[in-house]
Amino acid sequence: MNNIPDKIPIQIWEIKQYEDIILFVLGVYGPMRREEFINSSEKGITNRMNKNTFHKWAKKLKSKNLINVSRDQQNSIYSITSLGMKELLKRLKSYRLDIKTILNLEQKAFSKNIYQITQFLNLFDIKNINIVIEFLKLKNELTTEKLKSFSEDKLNISILYLALNHVKFFNDTLNISISLDDFIRKYGKNKLTKTELKWFLHNVVVKEACYITFYELKSLNEDFCVYFRSTDEYGIIFKGIIQSMLRDHYYLGIINSNNFKEIVINDLCEEVLFELINKHNLFHEDLEIPLYNLIRNYLINLLKEFKKKYLVNCHNLKEIPSLILTSDIYIFERLDYLQKKAIIYLKKADKELPPYKHREMVKNALENINKAINLDIKNSLNYAIKTQILQFKGKYKEALGTIKKAIEMDPKAANYYSDFAFILIWTNKFEKAIKAINKAIEIEPTVAEYYSHLASVYCFLNQYEKALETLGVAIKLDPNMTQFRIQKARYLAYYMKKYKDALRVIENMINPNTEKSSLFELYKEQAGILLSMKNKEAAQKVIYKARQLYPYDVIFPNI
Repeated sequence: MNNIPDKIPIQIWEIKQYEDIILFVLGVYGPMRREEFINSSEKGITNRMNKNTFHKWAKKLKSKNLINVSRDQQNSIYSITSLGMKELLKRLKSYRLDIKTILNLEQKAFSKNIYQITQFLNLFDIKNINIVIEFLKLKNELTTEKLKSFSEDKLNISILYLALNHVKFFNDTLNISISLDDFIRKYGKNKLTKTELKWFLHNVVVKEACYITFYELKSLNEDFCVYFRSTDEYGIIFKGIIQSMLRDHYYLGIINSNNFKEIVINDLCEEVLFELINKHNLFHEDLEIPLYNLIRNYLINLLKEFKKKYLVNCHNLKEIPSLILTSDIYIFERLDYLQKKAIIYLKKADKELPPYKHREMVKNALENINKAINLDIKNSLNYAIKTQILQFKGKYKEALGTIKKAIEMDPKAANYYSDFAFILIWTNKFEKAIKAINKAIEIEPTVAEYYSHLASVYCFLNQYEKALETLGVAIKLDPNMTQFRIQKARYLAYYMKKYKDALRVIENMINPNTEKSSLFELYKEQAGILLSMKNKEAAQKVIYKARQLYPYDVIFPNI
């Protein structure tokens, strides 16, 4: 069969790329003897390559696992590997061959791959469809391109080990998981050694040579390990549950390095374990301890990321994935994330900042909530948050429009009526504000803050006795809320000129158990009242106590 050079496209033969010539012949015409590639003076063949040239390039191709060499009696038989076929198809693109030739080669590559895999699985009598599917998934992800020192056979056997020891097969009934020693005895058959399999596992699982994260769980009762990876269903659920719980725990406030400590990690481990083992039945209970250790190490790595930044975007955390854009869960999670991010920016804007920084925070808050609205125009919380941002910017007319939208979408959300009332107060529509707050109280009569807001409206209307009476309800509902006492003291002192009564309200809240930040606020208010009474000396003593608590907070700088 005279394949060289008669049946080689002229584009390939002319430039004498011998690697490509050898790959093309083996890819198109199948396994060949060495003699079919080289010149032969006995047969008068002088238009091929000489023996040394062939050996030089064949040796290079074999070292890259692009071809195989076997012996048939006295003859060396050369054949192309699956990796070699992929490489050939890649190289042929530069030769601009006709489309028919390329399509034929692709069909051959596909057929060859299917045939080789079928032969391999039949050799080891692998009939379980779930094992076959897992093997094919791994085969698609782990190629000899990343493990060039491994032959096709060695790679297939090593992949079979990972497939048999996937965590889904670890249970009492299937009895599929197998120890490394037993696997080598059963499937190695002089083709793969224990050392070679360990080398494979080290590179794939530990060093992530194929750019896939594998998770290894070492069995405590048996002498084997089970695996799952970041790209399969177990890995996605594993990371998804952790992602969801992190958001539940931390996205309601600002994430910082002070509130994500070991005790929190331990609590999270227990919660994730319950979800994975008890709720979803994904992992066997015998894997509880190694799974706990895996979750803990995973979270400790996240802790290192938290410590680097004050505010952390959960989508950028190490190994935390972005969810699939088209799924309903993605829309919910992403919406939740945008809403909370908008609130965080708004809280930042509420702090003392340079004007440009203040504008930037408000702008960021508005951008995030507008993105949330684009994701779900029927979500009432989107409009409630946008109301707060617009109100913060002083755009009360627009804020009224957005809060009305929120109320229309969810007329039973009491806090929306409270927000509505605040805008009405800012626009001096006090009677309408009272109606709005009373509606909130009607829906949720035990929320102390609503009574505090209603008291503020009465105060604006100079109805101080009514304001104190209403505030009394708030204090009764939440007697430990320092801010309500301070509010009462201000009404007594600054509106009703009952300074001594105001001081008694403050003094009754000061005791050894008072929390530090609350104590600071009480001292500050007490000092203000004393200054209003022209009692500067007593005020100075109180200011001194406050400054002892927070030396860097500036209060009454002229005193």
